Amino acid sequence: MPDRMWTRPERPGTHLLDRKPDFTPPPRPFSAIRPRDPVGSGACSELAHLPPPGGNPESGVSPDEDGPGPNDFGTASAKGHVQRSPPSNDRTAVGVTGARAVVAAVFAVLSAACAGGDGFGGPPQVGEPAPPFAAPSLIDGDTVSIASLQGRPLVVNLWATWCPPCREETPYLQSIYDRHRDAGLQMVGITVDGRSAAGAAREFLEQSGATYLQLHDPGMRVLDVFKVIGLPATYVFDSEGIVRFSGNRPVFEGDAEFEGALAAVLEPGS
Repeated sequence: MPDRMWTRPERPGTHLLDRKPDFTPPPRPFSAIRPRDPVGSGACSELAHLPPPGGNPESGVSPDEDGPGPNDFGTASAKGHVQRSPPSNDRTAVGVTGARAVVAAVFAVLSAACAGGDGFGGPPQVGEPAPPFAAPSLIDGDTVSIASLQGRPLVVNLWATWCPPCREETPYLQSIYDRHRDAGLQMVGITVDGRSAAGAAREFLEQSGATYLQLHDPGMRVLDVFKVIGLPATYVFDSEGIVRFSGNRPVFEGDAEFEGALAAVLEPGS
């Protein structure tokens, strides 16, 4: 796994000892093959229709009305890793967080069983359809779904202003958009900055010259929907919404895998 990547932390209060995660998962530890239903006839198919504990990914609404603040999940170090913030001393908040953690844990166990028991299923793989997700625009607040963008090739980039490699790759992504938008390429950035950091995100985009569509997900739901283990993450979808590139890492000029997938989806008749 690249060293310059933010590793997703545990949510505060959901770990018994509230320890910093000190492990580095392998880049692709999950199987993309779903086995037979291990938790009972029909249970996995029923589970697939339930929204995650954080809310409906297609609704564009965060689980918490105000969304997490900029320090709710820790701060980024010089290398892009996140240092966890100390737990809250508010007993009521801890109780609510604990109750949510129990619900999330049960859902995660069932989801892992349905995915084969080796983690939480893994990010979308090449050949799979785009996961359902919607969020409001960072600029005008209008909700946009990934499904509504089918029909033309699409690049989706997950990022945040506090993620150094995310900031570094943005000019390259803009150059890709400038080069290929006349050929039909669409590009969407999804920032997981908190609501209080929305202004900083808009300022960064203006300074970097990024003009492609930007969605805002302060509740970080997209990390669960795409099942990523860190930021940045970039995906290429063809005109039918099928994954042609899945990269939970930064992309820069000269990335043969990323640029090859782009060329393939932009070919006439692809």
